[in-house]
Amino acid sequence: MLNPNTILAALEERLGERFPGRRVYRDLVPEGFERPSFLVSLGSVEMADASCDTLDVKTQLVVTAFETVDRYHNTHVAALAGTMMLVQELFAAAYLRVGDRALHVAGNKGEYHYDYAEITVTLSYQDDRPGGETWPPMGAVSLNLTGGIADGTA
Repeated sequence: MLNPNTILAALEERLGERFPGRRVYRDLVPEGFERPSFLVSLGSVEMADASCDTLDVKTQLVVTAFETVDRYHNTHVAALAGTMMLVQELFAAAYLRVGDRALHVAGNKGEYHYDYAEITVTLSYQDDRPGGETWPPMGAVSLNLTGGIADGTA
């Protein structure tokens, strides 16, 4: 199964490509954190049956964008909205590459507030069911037919 940390690392890499030099925090920001910056965290994870060996997985990633603030702790709204849209554009290709996989972007929602913007991306993919039994490969198959197809007695 894909590890959530691997998915978050792929997200951080994409943010670094689009916003070189901008700091990316994971899960929490420290007091007095650097601005402009990003915070990435894992949202909800939903798993449902796909088959006896696989699961349908929906994982939400949350990106919080921080821009510089004035002395009243307000951010220029246009700058914040622009950053939000640039982050959302990262997922316009409809997938996030994680290692050798391309996870489908099933949702991409952004909203901005006075001093931050929050982008929630929902990834949808199938993954191996953990702890399943490993069956040996099928061996030889023997088939014995009686009757004939041509005369309709099969």
